[in-house]
Amino acid sequence: MSQTSTARSRRLSGRLRRGLERIFVDPLAVKELSGIARRWQTYVSRSLYVAVLGVVVWIFRSSMAARGGLGSPSAVAQLAHGFFVTFIALQMLVTTLGGVSAGSDLITREVRNGTLGLLALTPLSSWKIATGKWKAAMIQTSTSLICGFPVYAVLVYLGGMGLWELAYTFTLSAACTALGSAIGLFWSTVFRAGYVATIVSILTLLGYCIVPIFTLFDGEEFFTFLTWVHPLYSCIGAVSQGTFGGHLAARAVGWIPSTFIVLAQVGLLLRWTASRIQILIAGPGSRTPASAVRADPTEGTRMSAFARLVRGRDGVWDTNAILWKELSTRRLGVGTLARVGLVVLGFFLFTALLDTKGIWRVLMYWLSSIVFLLVSLATGVSLFVTEREEKKWDVLLSTPLESRQIVLAKLLAGLAGLAPLALAMAGFWSCCELLWSASIGTVVMNLVAVGSVGLLAYGTGAAASLHARSQRVAFSSSFGVLIGFLFVLPILLALFQSIAVSSPDWGPIRILIGSTNPVLYMSHVSEFLGRSGPWRGPAAYLREQERELWPLFQVFLGVHSALIGGLAVWMIRRFDRATGRS
Repeated sequence: MSQTSTARSRRLSGRLRRGLERIFVDPLAVKELSGIARRWQTYVSRSLYVAVLGVVVWIFRSSMAARGGLGSPSAVAQLAHGFFVTFIALQMLVTTLGGVSAGSDLITREVRNGTLGLLALTPLSSWKIATGKWKAAMIQTSTSLICGFPVYAVLVYLGGMGLWELAYTFTLSAACTALGSAIGLFWSTVFRAGYVATIVSILTLLGYCIVPIFTLFDGEEFFTFLTWVHPLYSCIGAVSQGTFGGHLAARAVGWIPSTFIVLAQVGLLLRWTASRIQILIAGPGSRTPASAVRADPTEGTRMSAFARLVRGRDGVWDTNAILWKELSTRRLGVGTLARVGLVVLGFFLFTALLDTKGIWRVLMYWLSSIVFLLVSLATGVSLFVTEREEKKWDVLLSTPLESRQIVLAKLLAGLAGLAPLALAMAGFWSCCELLWSASIGTVVMNLVAVGSVGLLAYGTGAAASLHARSQRVAFSSSFGVLIGFLFVLPILLALFQSIAVSSPDWGPIRILIGSTNPVLYMSHVSEFLGRSGPWRGPAAYLREQERELWPLFQVFLGVHSALIGGLAVWMIRRFDRATGRS
């Protein structure tokens, strides 16, 4: 009897183990993670994330120690809770962007390498392929959550958060990770470039977070409804409803149904992803998996109208033939998708012109600047790494061309593809700023500031493209550098200055931020665009602010010019070594 029960228990435990393996251990996810875990970029990103958390902790602790408040338990709890509010925002942002970055190149890489058809020959269905890829992105991004566990432990020990805060912080971060991974994975089945899928995913998330604010509904009841259906507003509602779980109001518990709604959205996105994978495998008008390895529909000699204008109608140039070749084969800014994107952008800009309150106009100004920054970064990323992935380096390097000629031709051709968008945005916002009584100096300052940041993003993406092995690595590394330079650094400086012991002296911090970041000049323009009506003379303080910004703007221009020129010189000097030509 005992032997029979023992054998039966073994069979039950074996079935349970196999069931858990089917749920949590996916061979496709293991295959994806086996290559990701060996990359040095993975360890660098984790180390930088932990370092940023350490810097924030040090800032808070130094402030409280200087004030002599660390000896009081209530002061320590207040310090810990202040850091908790900062930490949850950083945690959700990092995990969401990490999920987008991890999932945005999983399908595009298979299509570019021609291995999606091989996956179709396995017993895996399109649904299992989609879920396996999604699990790989989730597991890769979950390391950011694990990096935050020591911070959770310290905050709970110091009294800055309780079990209630721990529950909704971890749950909402995991939900945002799942949603970001699903969105990135879905768009990776639509586009053939990983960085394009990443940009569209980021814009999708921006719309997902911002659009509910500008709906026709308004009031406390609508915000309470958003806390029950949207993870961002659930986090805001939970944090704002008291401390340490003391108030379980309707907004404080909204993260529970919001999590289930996010999981339903993830399931729907995975269904759409599986359908797209099936289409990619079958191909148009074919039922065989072999048609998945088909030619990229964007291939060809199509080029943007601006590049065609620069190249002219003559034959191959006697000089700068490599530049003629790049202008003839660059495909940025052509195709149906590019035209649709320009139409959508034009619609939003036109609605910004008709806005009577100024809120939508200011929002579109900042969002269009972010779009320009992302497009500039993507244009730089596409310069060199595409040649490496398409196995065209040998053809290019076998020509008797110097490194300077190749690098400059690539950079100029990329700028030709970026120029139409830059000119359209510059013309529209210049007219808006002049219409709302901004001076010529303010317009020039704004255009040069945004253009300089766009060129810096372009150069950073090009430098990463020269050394990276894949598009995803190039975009992720350059995007991380820009985020740290344009967002993390000024936030840390402002945070350190705002909690200083003495009265805050914003002079040195303002000079440092104004010398490296365009936020001061863009904020100055926003004060004009945020007015309720045009043709009103600017106030005296705006003129005074413009005169104060001009000396700092000259320093800003010098710093960015040096950085852009340094990147170009560095690429020329490192080209032979990076391409194996030396």
